[in-house]
Amino acid sequence: MPLVIISLILGYSFWYIASYDQTVMLQLNVPLCFAGATHYTLHAPEHINVTIKGKRNDMYALDKESLAAHINVNKLLPGKHGILLTEQHLFLPKNITLIHYQPSNLSVTVCENSNT
Repeated sequence: MPLVIISLILGYSFWYIASYDQTVMLQLNVPLCFAGATHYTLHAPEHINVTIKGKRNDMYALDKESLAAHINVNKLLPGKHGILLTEQHLFLPKNITLIHYQPSNLSVTVCENSNT
């Protein structure tokens, strides 16, 4: 019986060591948040699907519930604009990489408010 317990502990330890630094990919649905749009109306998707990659322990440490894409539209003029997302828009740590987002052609239409 002690041999079985020791082998289980050793097996789990080896599995943990082998999978601790494993690189994984994760798909999430995150909201789009806009800053600087006080005098404008924006037409854009409310959520986007993102695929991120990083080490398993970094993914566990990431607060997935508070993750959002933050876009500053302060300098955009009225009209249709294409936005390219980066890790900085998601405030991702440097060891987690943005692989893909969908819709891949993220477009934001900026319209002036009619009551200003």
